[in-house]
Amino acid sequence: MIDNLITGTVVIGICMIIQCAFISVLLQAIIRQDSIKELSPSFLTISTVLVLGVLVLLIGTLIQISIWAALFMYYDEFTAFKDAFFHSIVNFTTLGYGDFVLSNERKLLGGMEAVNGVLMFGLSSGFLYMLLDALLRRKHGKRN
Repeated sequence: MIDNLITGTVVIGICMIIQCAFISVLLQAIIRQDSIKELSPSFLTISTVLVLGVLVLLIGTLIQISIWAALFMYYDEFTAFKDAFFHSIVNFTTLGYGDFVLSNERKLLGGMEAVNGVLMFGLSSGFLYMLLDALLRRKHGKRN
């Protein structure tokens, strides 16, 4: 059990670094764009920024899910990566279909992946809210 806790914690840490890196890239792109020219606060601009933000965060999320799937493959929990990836999506989103179940030895990792997903979706949602809030404040001419 301790080895699963350690492994799961390390993978969650790696995923946190990945998520923070993707958010940092988005922030840098927004800051760079903001310093070049003032974004027009139009519906199209706000929609474009949000869609691009969601897509970048989705890529980061899929990378994290792939890392968990690779871990399950490493532990021989699955014979095909597509099954490990599907299981990881179900765990990461806390959906929990139950059609693929990890061995008793590795079940704890499934729960840890779900914790990882909740944390990362919370971080992504918070970032997207902050982004939308900043865009709407700019549109209405409010600062802080």
